[in-house]
Amino acid sequence: MADRYKPTEESSSVGREHRHSSCDMDLPRTTMTGLAWSDWINVREIYNESRIESKKRRKAEKKVAELARELHILENEKQPLVSERIVQLQSELQRIQHEREEVNRENVSLKNKLDEATSKLLAEQEFLSNQLDPLWESKPEELLKVFQQLTADLIEIVSNTELNVDVLIKVMQEIVKVLGRAPWHRLGGSTKISSMVTMMTLVTERAVNHPDLRGAEMIQVVHENAKIF
Repeated sequence: MADRYKPTEESSSVGREHRHSSCDMDLPRTTMTGLAWSDWINVREIYNESRIESKKRRKAEKKVAELARELHILENEKQPLVSERIVQLQSELQRIQHEREEVNRENVSLKNKLDEATSKLLAEQEFLSNQLDPLWESKPEELLKVFQQLTADLIEIVSNTELNVDVLIKVMQEIVKVLGRAPWHRLGGSTKISSMVTMMTLVTERAVNHPDLRGAEMIQVVHENAKIF
């Protein structure tokens, strides 16, 4: 049996050639003599395949480690930028919320002023309308003449394109004073108040189209306009 597995001179030389050229395993000669040559070939192939797989695995592990390091570096570099951006967005959001609260407060204030002016107007109109019809019946021609003259004067004033906001408001206040002394400015009937409607329409258009009239000034003009009626 020993002679059966004993390598010949030719096989021994072949084995040495394979051992030094193709195979990276340097097995002891006693092991070589204890294995059949075909078994040794199988062992060599298995070893080589295992070594190749090990190299691939180590290469993959190295690549994973490199990617992990790069990711860690990127996270550390971007974190301050992300945090700073978050702070900026939070500050911007707070500013927008503050501005919206201011606008809401202004809107509430303007609405309250407008409601107050409207309620006073309606109350005064109802009160005066109940008392002024007899005066119109007693002196209709005289009142109509005053209406027409006042309309002409007011048209000339409000048609001036250079009319200042303050001047416009002052004009409205003076008209209120004049009409307040003549208790016929709230008479009913389309014929009776047609001239006044014309005046108020002109004033309203002048106020709306005025480039500098905004917010509280607009309310004041509308309020003065409402007083005339």
